[in-house]
Amino acid sequence: MNATLAIDNLSRAEQLHLLQTLVDRLYPESKPEKEEAFPDWVMKELEEQDVRVKTGLEKSEPWEVVRERLDREFLR
Repeated sequence: MNATLAIDNLSRAEQLHLLQTLVDRLYPESKPEKEEAFPDWVMKELEEQDVRVKTGLEKSEPWEVVRERLDREFLR
């Protein structure tokens, strides 16, 4: 298939959309690492929770158990 012929059959709006799609794929925006990571306060809370679980101050339950309890409390 001739790509030029296919592009010629597109409306101006479709051509602009195609151009934007090509630019986005050729030059993707890189996200700063800070945006991809969890916020510091979340990481701190998870670390503190891990310590509480390891020292026996807090208990951890399997997801299936928690899910069943939540289903009983909120879906009935």
